[in-house]
Amino acid sequence: MFTKQLVRSAYFMAATMTALSYSAMPAQAQSFSATITGSPTWQKGTSVVTWSYSGAPPTLVTQYGVKVVAVQMAGANTTYGLTPQAVSFSARQAAIGTNFTFTQNTVLQIVLEDTNGNKITAPYRVTFVAP
Repeated sequence: MFTKQLVRSAYFMAATMTALSYSAMPAQAQSFSATITGSPTWQKGTSVVTWSYSGAPPTLVTQYGVKVVAVQMAGANTTYGLTPQAVSFSARQAAIGTNFTFTQNTVLQIVLEDTNGNKITAPYRVTFVAP
């Protein structure tokens, strides 16, 4: 009798596992990613940084916006805010006033950060050129 119950239990478990394997898997949340897509060269004056993204941005980003920050300037690590305040993330662009001192072919690496300083893009290389 024990063997019959064991066989029935095994059959029931196999049937249940087969049914579960064919059922629809729950949809996973789409992951968020953002990429800077602006011009790789800037001239003195106003430049525009643009970005694209996919997925649902974090609440901190949608509510409070992002900042454009230089994380490297002329080969030296730095943290230099290029936007004085947060800009709307959904606008997908920010005007950068580049009126600080630079030399020909000064290279920056810039990122988007949330208002807590968390980087949300990979570094993007930008080079200053003289007009």
